Amino acid sequence: DAFFSKKGGGFSRCKLFYKKDQEFKEKGVGMLHLKPVGNKKTQLLVRADTNLGNILLNVLVQPSMPCSRTGKNNVIIVCVPNPSIDEKNPDDPVTMLIRVKTSEDADDLYKILLEKKELSQ
Repeated sequence: DAFFSKKGGGFSRCKLFYKKDQEFKEKGVGMLHLKPVGNKKTQLLVRADTNLGNILLNVLVQPSMPCSRTGKNNVIIVCVPNPSIDEKNPDDPVTMLIRVKTSEDADDLYKILLEKKELSQ
C-alpha cells in the first residue's frame, strides 16, 4: 500500500483539519492526491471518501507555502483553501492539518511536499 509513487500520482487516506480559534476542527476524511500540473507545479487534492467524492481541499503547492511536520503522523500546511472555509474571508490563509496513518507516511508526505515546493520555483 504505497503512499505516493515518485511520479507523484499515488494517494493515501487522510483526515483533514483546519485551524479555527486556536484549535483544529475536522474538515473530513478523504484520499490525498498529488498531481503534476503544467510548469513543474503540483496540485494537492483531497477528495472526500464518500460516494460523491466532494473536494475537501484543492490547492497548488507554492514555493512560499509554509509546511511543517508535527506530532506522530501530521503535516501542517498554510494555504488559501479551495473550497474556502471562512465564507466572510475566502482569501485569508488557513492552517490545515493533514493526518495520515503512520509517522512514516507523514515523513514521506512532508518530504514530497518540500520537493514539490522546490521544483515549482
